[in-house]
Amino acid sequence: MAIEATGYKRSTYSEILDEIIADAKKLFGDDIGVSDKTVLGKYMRIIAYRESKLEEEMEKLYYSAFIMTASDSSLDLAAGAAMAQRSPASAAAHLVTVTGDKNVGIPYGTLFRTDNDITFFNTRAEVIGESGTAELIVECTQPGEIGNVETNVITSLVEQSAGLSSVKVLKSQPAVAGAEAESDFIFRRRIMSILQGRGSKTTSSIRAALLKLNRVVGATVIENDTDVQKGDLPPHCVACYVNAGITDKTPEDEKAEISKSIAEVIFEKKGAGIFAYGKEAVELYDEYNEEKSTIGFTYTNARLLWFKITLIVSSASMTDDEKASIEQSIQSNIREFIGELDGKVLVFNKLYGCCYAVDGVSTVKSIKVSSDAKVYEDIDDAAHAFDSYTVGHNETLGYGGASFEWEAV
Repeated sequence: MAIEATGYKRSTYSEILDEIIADAKKLFGDDIGVSDKTVLGKYMRIIAYRESKLEEEMEKLYYSAFIMTASDSSLDLAAGAAMAQRSPASAAAHLVTVTGDKNVGIPYGTLFRTDNDITFFNTRAEVIGESGTAELIVECTQPGEIGNVETNVITSLVEQSAGLSSVKVLKSQPAVAGAEAESDFIFRRRIMSILQGRGSKTTSSIRAALLKLNRVVGATVIENDTDVQKGDLPPHCVACYVNAGITDKTPEDEKAEISKSIAEVIFEKKGAGIFAYGKEAVELYDEYNEEKSTIGFTYTNARLLWFKITLIVSSASMTDDEKASIEQSIQSNIREFIGELDGKVLVFNKLYGCCYAVDGVSTVKSIKVSSDAKVYEDIDDAAHAFDSYTVGHNETLGYGGASFEWEAV
């Protein structure tokens, strides 16, 4: 082990074993038996293996102190330099329409289920109205992508109590996609954006400060520093486009709290006399509750993408567990790829690369994409991008989920 100009250099198993054998020959003579057939030789190899594993752990420990090389919990600790926190896993939400007898109350926490027993709980108490229907927002009981089911997959209540015996599910549709905890790749990219935007009065510093907020997963900041109108932007303004998972189903008090946090960050970082432009307008007061400032910004529309991927089985002996591992890796690759776009055009042939980068994938027969989890379009392997999926600064792409089919050779 040594610290060199290029970083930490660990000793390999072979190097450690050679050193142990050399030391043994110095003590006992050159004719001592050190092959893997002798007791001493086997023992030396056990010691060398243990030392090599220790060297690997020491190497990880050395690089865990640096943001660019840290991983898992070490990256969480290193992120303290940017005052950033990893976004935790979030649960999927769906809009469910139910029918039943008039004036039947559906309590908070009422459980609904899919045919394969993924459960969702009602987030707000509702009463079936004159029309005989009610709309509910249900949230998956498990955080992560498990709740990213397609339209009309939530079919029934978990338990039919006497009071809810008339209640039936008419339809369901995705509202907010669930997401796994922020991956090392995405978290590291966000940390670097924060560090690059230190300071104030610049678009990068405003964006960096917005990205520190827990609910914010994406932000774009543009400015018009001229004396004339540029597109939608008035003169001498800064426009912030923020993806904080806000939808028309988000409770008003929750949205107001998030909006205030965003506005306070923009007010703190923007230059004096610069107009903060946007569709949302938040009024802020000074410490004496007298002087008022109106801060504008715009919530972005997160356009979720769903995929159907057909793979060819590379081996007749491939187990279900091996297939599940491949599917999980592909989903992780696609999620990171889409997260890295940050407003850029999505070129679909790169999705094939996300699949082929996984060990065990020999042939990808087809990939289909949908922006509503209903109508899917074929993607061929040509380098192109569909116009319907080209986004600007006021819209972001997100990963909704993927389903897989396997076919024999």
